[in-house]
Amino acid sequence: MSVMALCSEIGEIAPEWVQVLPSGPFIKGVDGRSWTMRDPKLIIEAFEQSNIPMVIDYEHGQELKAPKGEEAPAAGWIDKLEVRDGEIWARVDWTEKASKSINSREYRFLSPAFGFNSEKEIIYMSSVGLTNKPNLVMQALNNRQEESSDKWSRISIALGKNVDSDDGLISALNSNHSAAKKEEAEIVVDKFISNAVFTPAQKDFLVACCRSQGVDEFEKFASNTVGLTYLNKEKHVPKSTKSNVHGLSDLQIAVCRSVGVSPEQFLSVKNKEV
Repeated sequence: MSVMALCSEIGEIAPEWVQVLPSGPFIKGVDGRSWTMRDPKLIIEAFEQSNIPMVIDYEHGQELKAPKGEEAPAAGWIDKLEVRDGEIWARVDWTEKASKSINSREYRFLSPAFGFNSEKEIIYMSSVGLTNKPNLVMQALNNRQEESSDKWSRISIALGKNVDSDDGLISALNSNHSAAKKEEAEIVVDKFISNAVFTPAQKDFLVACCRSQGVDEFEKFASNTVGLTYLNKEKHVPKSTKSNVHGLSDLQIAVCRSVGVSPEQFLSVKNKEV
């Protein structure tokens, strides 16, 4: 049977209740190792059957130093465990020294040491240690974290994306900004496509150009592009101001002019066909 330690972050004020194990059934550390905890109630039963408080120490002194006869002072005592949404939480009576260490941020993380069998299933908790080298970062452990969770929930709703950290907020803002820029570029490009300056087949390329150059620069470029705008202009065939002595219609005269033949030549060919 082996003993292993994981970690959870502590808030800025030493809390009465702390999370000591995340929810199962699968628990994975930052270093890649994993265990199972199928029934957290069994762990609580094992603690209650011991009939003694569980120690919280510094840097797992009870597991590493005490067996060698070295000093391993307590930082606090756990007198109650309970299950919350599959997680195991502990009620702690902190020592004055430990409270000051937590409040001054000398220690930021809480690391539970637990026993597991050959199948890597957690079967009991051995102790909990204050540490600054976490393996598994769990939920922060004071009211400020609860307020922070509410804050991230409100931000997530406002942005339409799941956000739970500063990095996530930056990513969400960048994503929304990029989407807004793309929408703006598409509106500008569609305007010039509808005016026959560009073709629909060019849209993706033009949107990318508009986003990279900026709307103002793109509009300057597009405004100086003739494109297919000539197709929007009506063509007028001038009517003859002279009397039609050849007996040709205005359309026939226009055809003669466009192909470069005289009315006489046109009539000569027309009469031969007849």
